[in-house]
Amino acid sequence: MKFVKFLVGMCLCWSVNAQEYVEIIDTGARYSTEYYVKNDGKKYLSSARRDELSDRTNDFYRSHVGHVGKFVYEFYVGDSKRIVLDIDGNYIIVGREAYKPSTESKYLSFQSKIEKRKEFFGLTVGVDKYEDVIKKLDKSDIKYEKRWYAGSAKRPVLYVYGDSNVPVINGVASNEHVLQFINDKLYSIEFWWHPKSGSTLDRKKFKEAKIHEGLIQGLRDKYLIDNSEKNYFAIRNKAISTGKGNWHSIKNLWVSSSQHITVESWTRYPDIKLTYNDTELFEKAVKLDEQLLAEKKKREQEKKAKKNSSSL
Repeated sequence: MKFVKFLVGMCLCWSVNAQEYVEIIDTGARYSTEYYVKNDGKKYLSSARRDELSDRTNDFYRSHVGHVGKFVYEFYVGDSKRIVLDIDGNYIIVGREAYKPSTESKYLSFQSKIEKRKEFFGLTVGVDKYEDVIKKLDKSDIKYEKRWYAGSAKRPVLYVYGDSNVPVINGVASNEHVLQFINDKLYSIEFWWHPKSGSTLDRKKFKEAKIHEGLIQGLRDKYLIDNSEKNYFAIRNKAISTGKGNWHSIKNLWVSSSQHITVESWTRYPDIKLTYNDTELFEKAVKLDEQLLAEKKKREQEKKAKKNSSSL
């Protein structure tokens, strides 16, 4: 009986330790989750643990000083201890010097700040429905055009014209405004900046306007607070090679537990894209778009094959 009680006590202790509240105090001591997921031929973690980390890696989240979460588990790389923390459902790996014990009250305070959904340009991504957005546009006399991504009713798109509230960066207003939906929900508000034409002069003027730099600085000024203890939001940078020395730059600003803002640019093209997104619906839309494009391609191939056979 005593042995059973001992085991129960052990389980309870483990359970309490697993729920220990922690606060990030040094983001410089954060280690790449991706490195341990890929494992680089080394065996620091079991395959189950690596899969777990991979599943809990959020491309739009970046840990910051002052973020409060929970201790999950620890492991060693040689003699160095690594700790896995759960910050708002995102697993990150840090060294022992990167965090300190925290309290439930601090954890709940942090959660209350990051859980609040933000409204962008009079709309709330992840909440507003397709027909409700159309009613809002009709009331404001803003013109719009209905379209469907890959011709699918699952992906309605509204191209908006004449909205005076579009962002203006360094004196240059966005010249393309798009609202993206998945099924019935608004998941992304898009703004594009394009040169007036493809002429060398217009492209030069567009580049000199430094729209990308202005966007990043504007978002920093609005969302990132100098006092790191209050700075709950952070920008995460990502670059994707598009071949032949060209790059697609993606900067994600985490603005709530369910929303992120993205600024995109390309070395090959001058265009700049700004999006306000519902994170969960955005990820679903990316997968759906891939499926819809594959289905569209298949239909086109079948149509072409039928046309070819009918001509023989």
